[in-house]
Amino acid sequence: MVWKIHLQTQILKSGFNQSVSKEVNFSGIGLYGPDSAELAASVSLEGEWLYIDPAGRIEEGKAYTVLVPAGAVKNDRGQILQDDYSLEFYTGQRIDGSSGSHDNDSSDYSITRQTSADGSSTATVYVDAQSVLRLGYAGDAVTVDVAAEVKNDETIKISLDAEAVKQLAALGKDLQIVTGKGDVRLPQALIEAIAKKGENSVDTSGGTPMVITIAMREEAETGNNRVSDILDISITAGDEPVREINDVVVVTIPLDMAAVGNPKRVIACAYDEESGSWHPMGGVADSADGTLTFKTLHFSTFAAFENVVSFGDVTSDWAREAVETLASRRLINGKTEMAFAPEDSITRAEFTAIMVRSLYTELSDSRGTFRDVPEDAWFSGAVETAYALELIEGTGEAEFEPNARISREQMAAIAYRFYCYKTGREPADSDDPEPVDSSANVFADSIASTYKDSRDIASWAEEAVDFAAGAGVMTGSDGRFYPGRSATRQEAAVVLYRLLEYMGEL
Repeated sequence: MVWKIHLQTQILKSGFNQSVSKEVNFSGIGLYGPDSAELAASVSLEGEWLYIDPAGRIEEGKAYTVLVPAGAVKNDRGQILQDDYSLEFYTGQRIDGSSGSHDNDSSDYSITRQTSADGSSTATVYVDAQSVLRLGYAGDAVTVDVAAEVKNDETIKISLDAEAVKQLAALGKDLQIVTGKGDVRLPQALIEAIAKKGENSVDTSGGTPMVITIAMREEAETGNNRVSDILDISITAGDEPVREINDVVVVTIPLDMAAVGNPKRVIACAYDEESGSWHPMGGVADSADGTLTFKTLHFSTFAAFENVVSFGDVTSDWAREAVETLASRRLINGKTEMAFAPEDSITRAEFTAIMVRSLYTELSDSRGTFRDVPEDAWFSGAVETAYALELIEGTGEAEFEPNARISREQMAAIAYRFYCYKTGREPADSDDPEPVDSSANVFADSIASTYKDSRDIASWAEEAVDFAAGAGVMTGSDGRFYPGRSATRQEAAVVLYRLLEYMGEL
């Protein structure tokens, strides 16, 4: 039998993981104070819940013990508790409320605080099933907002007991944690998985089924381009850490806006303990709120960085911002540290690689989809990933032509498929540049049809060109789109920059 305990006002409410009833030793259940003396208290059962109502007041900052002797209860199958169980808990220091603007009332949860020897403070927020119901009454998420209460704490723990997790899963809502130090939105799918884990648990050690921890990490050597504090974000389900998840977690961290030059250059990075390096995660900065929001599929140590990159040979006003911003976000590279070669043509493999980098995703391990893409080529992982995500389809049977110059209509097609992938739309056709009958590819009632050379746009690229032109991602000149013309490196950078801006990702 699993059981857990928390304090509601002055009544201790503990519970088993199933309904129980009184047995012969029920009267032996007792509450013991800091001096190990038994305290007068009334004890009652209600389904799976055990209520202990002390006759006197529970003191703050003290250790107490609940003892449930063997033979005190039995479950619906007649199985009697075989061993003594005792649980020591520390009441901590109750925070009864604070000033500040937030949606939650302090009665929605209880908060305790502990101070370690080095002076750092840990606040633990206890959320039960009734709190979940109150907090989740409206909206698409249950929001626990403790920003005002924990502003002086270095570590914040949000502790949900099994019933709270079960109730949250039943509501079918996300869990939004707002701390002001780092905010986390956990998806419904993760909550449901943890609730199911709790239902199947045979652990008899008790404890909290889910704890979300947001901790300020001590300063580390990260260079002078870090523009936020370093945060450790972790979750435990029972006693086990949750490392990988199947749905994205949304994280928002505060920025040091005094240190930020251009918010569009700021990205989140995750620290890899093994390599001792920071890996880019992307993200969107909100200069008005002074925050950076990003998505992750794993819990880690995070921080925000603004890397400033410039190239002496990028002189076009229309391209400089795009090239330097994308390079700062680690999406494109120069030919050398100081030279970008903006007028050079860009290949199909190179454009595919920068589009995949902007997803900040792990590359596919698959190989061999295209016979002209060597397995050991630097771009093979990016090409395979793009194919798996349906950003590309190749130029013919099992061919990709990675080193061929990419045309403007091919670039439009990949950009359009990228947009469709990110927004959940279905693209109309492929990026297959096989020649088609030009008399059959004139499309009416579209922006692209207004170009003087609209008849030169391949049928498979029609919808893509129409999207790119309509969204302002690609424009022509002199009333023409020039679909077959090779794109330059700076043109490709501008296309990706405008596309990310259009989707709200810059």
